[in-house]
Amino acid sequence: MPMPADAEGAYVYRRCTRCHIAENFHDKRYGRIGWELVLLRMQFLNGARFEQGERARIRTYLLERKRADPIWEVGEVVLLAAGASGGVIWLLRWRRNRSGDPANDRL
Repeated sequence: MPMPADAEGAYVYRRCTRCHIAENFHDKRYGRIGWELVLLRMQFLNGARFEQGERARIRTYLLERKRADPIWEVGEVVLLAAGASGGVIWLLRWRRNRSGDPANDRL
């Protein structure tokens, strides 16, 4: 995959190909949540370093050119909501079970 001709594309290409081959992200398509999660994973799990505003700049470029179909974006929202609600339910059950009150065992 050749480097894009536009300035933003060239910037994202250079930034991403520090760690990846271009084909690694060329055919990917995500929505806003998906691209943000990819960038957060790279930052917090893989140790990628972003300057102030750089993650937003990359995400904006990817959303403009590598955006998923609307149905995929709806799926991202549904999965995020399910994961968040599952986490809240787990936390509430954990706190209830930790209290040691036998009355909580029937819930």
